[in-house]
Amino acid sequence: MRKLGGAELEAKVANRQGLLFARGDELGLNINPRRPLGPSLASHCLIEYAGSVSADIQSELVELIFQGNLADGELLSDADFLVREAEKVGLDRDAALAYISDPNVQQAIIQSDKEAHSKFGDTRLPLVFINSNRDPSQTVAFVGDMPTEHFCKMFETLLKI
Repeated sequence: MRKLGGAELEAKVANRQGLLFARGDELGLNINPRRPLGPSLASHCLIEYAGSVSADIQSELVELIFQGNLADGELLSDADFLVREAEKVGLDRDAALAYISDPNVQQAIIQSDKEAHSKFGDTRLPLVFINSNRDPSQTVAFVGDMPTEHFCKMFETLLKI
């Protein structure tokens, strides 16, 4: 079975992954190129749950999830992995599992993503959103699949808001 997008998209993804791995090496990050890929909805649910508890806990959890996925090859859909990481940051295992398993939470996150994408008129992934702490009405969105220089220019612009 072929992936959506055909050979051109596969070549683009391979190129971007090569850049990601090279940049990771420069920063001392061990990114496993053979890590399994899969759905990430459960991880998004858990990250939202952590954010409802504390921004610091959410940030710490995101770091653990990225490490587990990018370096250790953990699946972002693996509930056992996710609740294990949740416990490391002080979240209740059962509450975390209940939250990521709740179909209403899952649908709300899917709907929120759809609304965000339609608001900014872009359905490409990843679509990155940055909210201003100084002015919450100032939200900037941009596609994450772009050269590093574009990110730098975006952050320079955001610092001026």
